[in-house]
Amino acid sequence: MAAMSASVPNAVSASARFEKKALNMPASYTGKGDRRETCLLGRTGVGKDDARIEALGCYDELNSAIGVAAAFSESEDTAKALKSLQDDMHTICAELGSASEGVPIVTDSHLKIVEMMITECESFVGQPKHFHFVLPGETKTAALLHMARAVSRRAERNLVRLSKTTEVSQNLLSYANRISSLLYIMARVENKRHSVQEKQPDYKFWKGKRHVEKTGQCCNGLENCKSC
Repeated sequence: MAAMSASVPNAVSASARFEKKALNMPASYTGKGDRRETCLLGRTGVGKDDARIEALGCYDELNSAIGVAAAFSESEDTAKALKSLQDDMHTICAELGSASEGVPIVTDSHLKIVEMMITECESFVGQPKHFHFVLPGETKTAALLHMARAVSRRAERNLVRLSKTTEVSQNLLSYANRISSLLYIMARVENKRHSVQEKQPDYKFWKGKRHVEKTGQCCNGLENCKSC
């Protein structure tokens, strides 16, 4: 009991310390959301199930997914690029979450930078002559980047849904479309850096017009295949 008493903070002293801190820093919660509403900059309260809030939540989730990939990356270049994307996620949230001017927004420059990054990654990987799907995974960072890519696709779908009822800038829509492409090719870069051979899906029991060999080639890359 004595050991337990020594390891557990005294409730009274802990309360006193909390009250002292509360005078110097904002609380981590306000309680306003208990009524199923939240606030956007320059707007009155909106329901937590509002389409704009759903879009914001998706990009918050994507920001976290990118952060996990960056934390596990062994490449300084990859981690640096992902940290830059996290900054952009905050820009997206600022644009989506405000009805007033004077907030960060996605610009044409954001789009150009991402497209340049995609081009550089494609140059490193070497794009195949024939398009083919790859199984997400192989290395840990590549798997996490594919997970972030899937989250980004869902975020984009919610953004497009929002754009049907609310004005969403074309720059933001274009950027949302590019980010998944970037995360995909970055995952392939990670695998190539580790000299890992990516696996292609095996469409078991499929007897379609295309000829699929056990090697996973043919429709996914084999040239001059008469059966395809």
